[in-house]
Amino acid sequence: MCRPLFRAGFRAACTAMWMVLVGFAVNAHAKTCWQSVSTSAGPASEARTAEGRDASTYLWLCAADSLSPKHREHLAAHIKPLVSITRDAVWIIDPGATFQQGIKLANALRTLEPSPQARLQAGHRLHIINSRALAEHVMASDGVMRRFNGKAMQLAALPETRKLMQRRCKTCLQRLQRELEQTDARGTVIRIPDSVELTSSQQSMPFVAHAANNAAIEQDAWFHAHDLAWIWTGMLLSDDMPDLQQGQVKQRLAVLDQFSALHAAKADAVWISSMGPVHAGRIELERQYFLFWMEQADKAIENGMGPVETLHHLRTLDGPLRASNAAMKLRHDLNLQRMIRQAEDALFR
Repeated sequence: MCRPLFRAGFRAACTAMWMVLVGFAVNAHAKTCWQSVSTSAGPASEARTAEGRDASTYLWLCAADSLSPKHREHLAAHIKPLVSITRDAVWIIDPGATFQQGIKLANALRTLEPSPQARLQAGHRLHIINSRALAEHVMASDGVMRRFNGKAMQLAALPETRKLMQRRCKTCLQRLQRELEQTDARGTVIRIPDSVELTSSQQSMPFVAHAANNAAIEQDAWFHAHDLAWIWTGMLLSDDMPDLQQGQVKQRLAVLDQFSALHAAKADAVWISSMGPVHAGRIELERQYFLFWMEQADKAIENGMGPVETLHHLRTLDGPLRASNAAMKLRHDLNLQRMIRQAEDALFR
């Protein structure tokens, strides 16, 4: 009689110990997925904002874990959501590309301190912000929201970003499904942000929201902490080749001027792009990049070159931030084509 009971107890104890060890390993791995946002002057993760709100801010580094190895060079693997936790809300900027990424991000939140889970259980609101109408940034919203089904939630974006998502998200999702295939894109669906404007939440946000670019064609949101401990630039500044997308060079330069002013105001601020921390020195490098190539495009068009001839001419020139790999070369080439089109528009307007 005792022996079977002993075996059963031993088996139960082993099972419990195994679950503890597995849980510890999973939890330890989850914790390595988080990077606290801090400054050289001290941790910004516990910064007190100008309005007196406490905010703990983190980057999630493990988006690639949700993708199969062959897709880990895709942009979807490199987006790093920003999570900011205040006393009365949880804020996520750009949760990522796929349903599975959204689920894993939501599960990883339980390892943070202060606990987002406890805040949501207490009825505080979860805010998810889509910074731009690009699948790799926003399609994980559904996974996060399903994981927290029943909790108070709001999916927000700038007004024109919401309109752009309504127009293009179906096509964006189809492209993402083609590129990531069914294995990694399975379950991913479109969630359009709520009609409430992002700026209407400005008073309660632990950061300040700004809009950039030609809103009718492309719109980006960028953010900074109230105390300027960190500035989140989205895709408007990064360590990669600049991506003009459908934006205008003049408007990109205006944003870079704003970044320069913020850097002058707080030299030790942490700069963060959609793909992780970025050095503030990139601000001037990207200014020089756009100024140089736009000037060359203007000169060529003014001298009577056609767009194709101008593109061939620009490809022979050396300038700031030359491409070092095939992906950067392609993006640089697309930037040149857009700048040539803008030079033509300016000349013949």
